Amino acid sequence: MFFLLGILIFMSIFESYLFTGKDIFSPSFLVSASFAVSWLFSSYNYTLWGLSDFGILTVLYIFFGLQIFILVDSFAKNIRLRKQSRSLKLESQQHRAKVYINKWAAIFSSAYQLIVLILTRRQVQAIGSLGDTDNFLYNYRIVTSFENLQTSRLVSFLSEISLAVAFVFLYIFIRNFQTSKIYEKILLILPVLILCLTNISSGSRFNIIKLFTAGFAYYMLIFVRKKVKFSFVAKSALLVVVFFGLFYLIRTFSGRLDESSAIEYLSSYLGGPIKLFDLYIRDRGVSHSIFGEETFYSINTLLIKLGILNTPMYSPHLEFRYFNGINLGNIYNGFRRSIQDFGPLGYFLVTSFTSLFYSIFYQYIKQNRDKNQIFSIMIYGAMTYPLFLYSINDYFSQGIISVNFVQFIFYMLIFSKLVIRKDDNESNWESEHV
Repeated sequence: MFFLLGILIFMSIFESYLFTGKDIFSPSFLVSASFAVSWLFSSYNYTLWGLSDFGILTVLYIFFGLQIFILVDSFAKNIRLRKQSRSLKLESQQHRAKVYINKWAAIFSSAYQLIVLILTRRQVQAIGSLGDTDNFLYNYRIVTSFENLQTSRLVSFLSEISLAVAFVFLYIFIRNFQTSKIYEKILLILPVLILCLTNISSGSRFNIIKLFTAGFAYYMLIFVRKKVKFSFVAKSALLVVVFFGLFYLIRTFSGRLDESSAIEYLSSYLGGPIKLFDLYIRDRGVSHSIFGEETFYSINTLLIKLGILNTPMYSPHLEFRYFNGINLGNIYNGFRRSIQDFGPLGYFLVTSFTSLFYSIFYQYIKQNRDKNQIFSIMIYGAMTYPLFLYSINDYFSQGIISVNFVQFIFYMLIFSKLVIRKDDNESNWESEHV
């Protein structure tokens, strides 16, 4: 059954490629590709994880979930979402025109990112030193993830703004990449790199993943207007391999104690959800007492804080599972939470809503690509990571449908309005803008 799953996953990729007009960035293609990557990495541990004994129900859940994405994508492709325009030629020129910002805005933004880096580092050292381990980064991750001990509200607030700043500069960096000079590129990418250092210094790499997927989305939505060539796919695959390598190399700098090889580490991280989901389907454990306990964790947390939901605060982390004494972790895939909370019908409805949301948004951007869609592209890029990571978790319900993401969008909107100029109105552009 495990190899049947692989055949069906790769068949879904080919199906998505055909039904979406050979679009390798459609939501269904990205989700199918994410499962292909997980399946390939899990195959490395075929014997160790006992994948010869793989459940047919597991195969069906994954396959039909991918089919939902493909069908919704095909449906959305035929919906007309284009705005009427009187000057398509002018707007087509504006679509990829250079975005101007004040040079000092970039400098002050980098200074702000450095301040957040210093404050975060101090918080990590203070909290991490409370434990009984010399690895304060590891200790910090454990106590903040599983013991509900958080950084100060001020540092959390500044960090949220810092993340919004990084996404705005990442968008401008990519949009201006082909027309900006070297020193301009440095000024634009510096706030992004500092944010990455901040995350590494706090034992986290998740925002780095989100920036990577957003950067790929920005490039695709801004520059790739025709069907992609094989050379582009090959370069993209190489870039992903390089990112995987960096992801592995920085593990020790972010408090990870794992000493396994790169392939063992990545196969466990990326391939583990395939085996874990099969273990879950075989044994789902006890039912939850809270409506949407796993799927609507972010919403339930807000309701608990407001006193609307009368239940103790609970953890978003799923149960750890073992196979033959091996700890496989606690990440499953994007289908698990809805199945646990609502059963097969809920799985169908949640998957359909998720795919419809992304497909409609994506088609809106594609059909209006001749317009100067700065903010809509910026938002969609920031929201693409759940598609890339769907084989690992349902980050759409956990991260996108949340108050924190609404706040993030607000900060990004305000900051982009403050720093981005519609055109260059000053004669001495090089001395004033990047």
